[in-house]
Amino acid sequence: MNNFNFFNVHLHDKKIKNISKLIRYIIIMIFIFAFLVIPFLNFFHIKKINYQIDIVNKENSNLSYDKIKDIQNKKESISKMKNYINELDNLNLYIRDKDIINDYLLNTLKNMTPNNLFFQTIQINFKEIKIRGFATTQIAIAQFQHNLECTNCFEEIFISNIEKKENYEFTLIFCIKEF
Repeated sequence: MNNFNFFNVHLHDKKIKNISKLIRYIIIMIFIFAFLVIPFLNFFHIKKINYQIDIVNKENSNLSYDKIKDIQNKKESISKMKNYINELDNLNLYIRDKDIINDYLLNTLKNMTPNNLFFQTIQINFKEIKIRGFATTQIAIAQFQHNLECTNCFEEIFISNIEKKENYEFTLIFCIKEF
Protein backbone atom coordinates (compact mmCIF):
# COMPACT_ATOMS: atom_id res chain seq x y z
CA MET A 1 0.00 0.00 0.00
CA ASN A 2 1.05 3.41 -0.70
CA ASN A 3 1.43 6.06 1.75
CA PHE A 4 0.08 9.38 0.99
CA ASN A 5 1.86 12.42 2.08
CA PHE A 6 -0.52 15.28 2.17
CA PHE A 7 2.20 17.83 2.90
CA ASN A 8 4.05 16.91 -0.24
CA VAL A 9 2.23 19.61 -2.15
CA HIS A 10 3.44 22.22 0.29
CA LEU A 11 6.96 20.89 0.09
CA HIS A 12 6.83 21.00 -3.66
CA ASP A 13 5.53 24.60 -3.57
CA LYS A 14 8.40 25.53 -1.33
CA LYS A 15 10.89 24.07 -3.85
CA ILE A 16 9.27 26.02 -6.66
CA LYS A 17 9.39 29.19 -4.58
CA ASN A 18 13.06 28.62 -3.85
CA ILE A 19 13.81 28.00 -7.55
CA SER A 20 11.83 31.07 -8.59
CA LYS A 21 13.69 33.15 -5.97
CA LEU A 22 16.96 31.78 -7.26
CA ILE A 23 16.00 32.65 -10.85
CA ARG A 24 15.00 36.15 -9.76
CA TYR A 25 18.35 36.62 -7.99
CA ILE A 26 20.22 35.35 -11.02
CA ILE A 27 18.32 37.73 -13.33
CA ILE A 28 18.90 40.63 -10.95
CA MET A 29 22.58 39.73 -10.72
CA ILE A 30 22.81 39.60 -14.52
CA PHE A 31 21.22 43.08 -14.79
CA ILE A 32 23.48 44.47 -12.07
CA PHE A 33 26.49 42.88 -13.79
CA ALA A 34 25.34 44.28 -17.14
CA PHE A 35 24.81 47.76 -15.67
CA LEU A 36 28.25 47.70 -14.06
CA VAL A 37 30.33 45.96 -16.74
CA ILE A 38 28.86 47.38 -19.98
CA PRO A 39 29.74 51.02 -19.12
CA PHE A 40 33.32 49.95 -18.36
CA LEU A 41 33.48 48.05 -21.66
CA ASN A 42 32.06 51.08 -23.48
CA PHE A 43 34.54 53.35 -21.73
CA PHE A 44 37.51 51.22 -22.85
CA HIS A 45 36.07 50.90 -26.35
CA ILE A 46 35.63 54.70 -26.60
CA LYS A 47 39.16 55.23 -25.27
CA LYS A 48 40.54 52.84 -27.91
CA ILE A 49 38.62 54.65 -30.70
CA ASN A 50 39.84 58.07 -29.45
CA TYR A 51 43.41 56.78 -29.49
CA GLN A 52 42.99 55.60 -33.09
CA ILE A 53 41.46 58.96 -34.04
CA ASP A 54 44.46 60.76 -32.51
CA ILE A 55 46.84 58.58 -34.53
CA VAL A 56 44.92 59.26 -37.77
CA ASN A 57 44.84 63.02 -37.02
CA LYS A 58 48.59 63.06 -36.43
CA GLU A 59 49.20 61.23 -39.70
CA ASN A 60 46.88 63.64 -41.53
CA SER A 61 48.55 66.65 -39.99
CA ASN A 62 51.96 65.28 -40.97
CA LEU A 63 50.71 64.58 -44.48
CA SER A 64 49.15 68.02 -44.69
CA TYR A 65 52.36 69.63 -43.49
CA ASP A 66 54.40 67.63 -46.00
CA LYS A 67 51.99 68.53 -48.79
CA ILE A 68 52.07 72.20 -47.82
CA LYS A 69 55.88 72.13 -47.82
CA ASP A 70 55.86 70.40 -51.20
CA ILE A 71 53.45 72.98 -52.63
CA GLN A 72 55.56 75.84 -51.25
CA ASN A 73 58.69 74.32 -52.80
CA LYS A 74 56.93 73.99 -56.14
CA LYS A 75 55.72 77.61 -55.93
CA GLU A 76 59.29 78.74 -55.27
CA SER A 77 60.52 76.68 -58.22
CA ILE A 78 57.85 78.19 -60.47
CA SER A 79 58.78 81.68 -59.30
CA LYS A 80 62.46 81.03 -60.04
CA MET A 81 61.58 79.63 -63.46
CA LYS A 82 59.49 82.72 -64.23
CA ASN A 83 62.43 84.91 -63.27
CA TYR A 84 64.73 82.85 -65.50
CA ILE A 85 62.25 83.14 -68.37
CA ASN A 86 62.06 86.93 -67.91
CA GLU A 87 65.86 87.15 -67.87
CA LEU A 88 66.09 85.01 -71.00
CA ASP A 89 63.47 87.16 -72.74
CA ASN A 90 65.41 90.30 -71.83
CA LEU A 91 68.63 88.70 -73.02
CA ASN A 92 66.95 87.62 -76.25
CA LEU A 93 65.72 91.19 -76.86
CA TYR A 94 69.20 92.54 -76.14
CA ILE A 95 70.79 90.07 -78.54
CA ARG A 96 68.18 90.83 -81.19
CA ASP A 97 68.88 94.56 -80.79
CA LYS A 98 72.64 94.04 -81.00
CA ASP A 99 72.45 91.52 -83.83
CA ILE A 100 74.29 93.02 -86.80
CA ILE A 101 73.70 90.12 -89.16
CA ASN A 102 70.00 90.19 -89.71
CA ASP A 103 67.53 90.35 -92.54
CA TYR A 104 67.53 94.14 -92.49
CA LEU A 105 71.28 94.33 -93.13
CA LEU A 106 71.21 91.74 -95.91
CA ASN A 107 68.16 93.32 -97.59
CA THR A 108 69.77 96.75 -97.38
CA LEU A 109 72.94 95.45 -99.07
CA LYS A 110 70.86 93.66 -101.71
CA ASN A 111 68.78 96.76 -102.45
CA MET A 112 71.86 98.99 -102.72
CA THR A 113 73.59 96.67 -105.23
CA PRO A 114 73.52 97.74 -108.89
CA ASN A 115 72.54 95.13 -111.48
CA ASN A 116 76.03 94.60 -112.86
CA LEU A 117 77.78 94.19 -109.46
CA PHE A 118 78.19 90.79 -107.75
CA PHE A 119 79.47 89.66 -104.35
CA GLN A 120 82.03 86.91 -103.97
CA THR A 121 82.48 87.05 -100.17
CA ILE A 122 81.04 89.01 -97.28
CA GLN A 123 83.01 89.06 -94.03
CA ILE A 124 81.22 90.53 -91.05
CA ASN A 125 83.03 91.23 -87.80
CA PHE A 126 81.58 92.98 -84.78
CA LYS A 127 81.38 96.37 -86.49
CA GLU A 128 83.23 96.03 -89.76
CA ILE A 129 81.95 94.54 -93.00
CA LYS A 130 84.30 93.57 -95.81
CA ILE A 131 82.84 92.76 -99.21
CA ARG A 132 84.81 91.27 -102.09
CA GLY A 133 83.15 91.13 -105.44
CA PHE A 134 83.34 92.04 -109.06
CA ALA A 135 81.53 94.39 -111.41
CA THR A 136 81.45 94.91 -115.14
CA THR A 137 82.27 98.61 -114.78
CA GLN A 138 83.97 100.92 -112.32
CA ILE A 139 80.85 103.05 -112.30
CA ALA A 140 78.85 100.18 -110.76
CA ILE A 141 81.36 99.99 -107.92
CA ALA A 142 81.19 103.76 -107.37
CA GLN A 143 77.37 103.62 -107.52
CA PHE A 144 77.34 100.90 -104.86
CA GLN A 145 79.61 102.99 -102.60
CA HIS A 146 77.37 106.02 -103.12
CA ASN A 147 74.21 104.01 -102.36
CA LEU A 148 75.72 102.78 -99.09
CA GLU A 149 76.63 106.33 -98.08
CA CYS A 150 73.08 107.52 -98.78
CA THR A 151 71.50 105.04 -96.34
CA ASN A 152 73.07 106.71 -93.26
CA CYS A 153 73.37 103.22 -91.77
CA PHE A 154 77.03 102.83 -92.65
CA GLU A 155 80.14 104.92 -92.11
CA GLU A 156 83.81 104.90 -93.07
CA ILE A 157 83.01 103.43 -96.46
CA PHE A 158 86.01 103.06 -98.69
CA ILE A 159 87.19 100.90 -101.52
CA SER A 160 90.55 99.43 -100.60
CA ASN A 161 91.43 98.18 -104.09
CA ILE A 162 90.11 97.71 -107.59
CA GLU A 163 91.83 95.37 -110.03
CA LYS A 164 91.08 95.01 -113.70
CA LYS A 165 91.06 91.38 -114.72
CA GLU A 166 88.27 89.89 -116.77
CA ASN A 167 85.97 92.18 -114.72
CA TYR A 168 86.72 94.81 -112.13
CA GLU A 169 87.42 93.03 -108.84
CA PHE A 170 87.09 95.16 -105.73
CA THR A 171 87.27 95.08 -101.94
CA LEU A 172 84.92 97.40 -100.07
CA ILE A 173 85.23 97.97 -96.31
CA PHE A 174 82.73 99.86 -94.14
CA CYS A 175 81.36 99.99 -90.60
CA ILE A 176 77.83 99.92 -89.22
CA LYS A 177 76.74 103.10 -87.45
CA GLU A 178 75.57 102.83 -83.88
CA PHE A 179 72.21 104.39 -83.15
